[in-house]
Amino acid sequence: KQRKRLGYATVLALKDSAVAWKGDTLRGHFFHWSEMPVPEKSAAYDILEPEGGLEGFVTGPGDNILASYLHLHFGSDVSLAQRFIERCRR
Repeated sequence: KQRKRLGYATVLALKDSAVAWKGDTLRGHFFHWSEMPVPEKSAAYDILEPEGGLEGFVTGPGDNILASYLHLHFGSDVSLAQRFIERCRR
């Protein structure tokens, strides 16, 4: 088995989700061994660095499910945790 992706990334949120608003720039890292197809119309992120491409998806009732290989760095933007807590309260 070969690792598919490893390293830090900067992404642009393409949709509102449980942790971010559309247009937010987020930081995190990837570490994964598998791949999943990304549905273009519901893609969660556009990878800005290190390379372009779509990643993850937002789905579910009220777009309340975020599926992604990106491990977000909540310390890079405290509003990520605040938004997550706000969404959980609903």
